[in-house]
Amino acid sequence: MGCGTGDLAVAAHQKGAFQVVGIDPASAMLAQARLKDASIQWIEGSAENLPFSNGVFTVVMSAFVLRNLRGILDASLREFHRVLRPGGRFLALDLTRPKNPLIGAIHRFYLRWGVQWMGRLICGSRWPENYLKDTIQTFMSPAEIVGKLSQAGFQNTKATPLFFGVVHLIEGSKPW
Repeated sequence: MGCGTGDLAVAAHQKGAFQVVGIDPASAMLAQARLKDASIQWIEGSAENLPFSNGVFTVVMSAFVLRNLRGILDASLREFHRVLRPGGRFLALDLTRPKNPLIGAIHRFYLRWGVQWMGRLICGSRWPENYLKDTIQTFMSPAEIVGKLSQAGFQNTKATPLFFGVVHLIEGSKPW
């Protein structure tokens, strides 16, 4: 979900996932994805209204997408649950705020100055200024996301901190 230019979907396919579907609302991103692997089904669509039948996927996964779904997160999580088979898994990586005060201060400094500088250097005027910093700093905590997963019907939910809590792996499964 939110496959963008397809890197995660292509990696899953290369690691042996039999049938991979990438979905994203941006047709320009999907055009780039198609160039990487034409054997993957690339679909333009939205997370809160997936164009699939109930119970057709064994895994729904995303990377750095959840905080971009803030206005439609509840509906999107219900859709992810709907399209999963019983026993299917939801996996999402996302940028989060570290709990450790020292790491948190370094992280905020990096977001404010390092990311801004690199973004402007690489992207120039196309850089969306404070978007990344703001979406990380204002999005819900991993524990709150796990709560939303439970409300959407997932079980075995958890959030595992990675890289000092700068990133979390959010997981849940659909009951059998």
